[in-house]
Amino acid sequence: MTVTELLLKADTKKVDEYREGTFESKMLARALGKEGTVEIKIREIPAKKHAQYMDGTVDQNNNYDMPKLYESSNKICAAGVVDPDLKSKDLQEHFGCSLAIDLAEKLFRSEMFKISTAIQALSDMADADEEKIKN
Repeated sequence: MTVTELLLKADTKKVDEYREGTFESKMLARALGKEGTVEIKIREIPAKKHAQYMDGTVDQNNNYDMPKLYESSNKICAAGVVDPDLKSKDLQEHFGCSLAIDLAEKLFRSEMFKISTAIQALSDMADADEEKIKN
């Protein structure tokens, strides 16, 4: 049987599913006044969205533009963190934020880089510590 024949028999909804995992957040635990880590739920983001977020983070000499990398990590974090729901207007208002990216920055600070890498790993877009991501 060819791959085309297999695809014609496949469940088309599977193509639209996004992989999910968890990340152990030290910063969120700190925000909650807890020791250790708090498990957050993350989901891969579409490749096109990922490319848009990463655009301009690396120059022609393969050097990172750190402010742009920070912004892209923040956007990936805001788009890929499922729980807590960073898009919740109630949660944003509670923390004095107007956007999901503002809330991600406030709750996760520099940990956004690690969370972003974990989200990218779910999409097979980056290498990440497999022990920190559980499928």
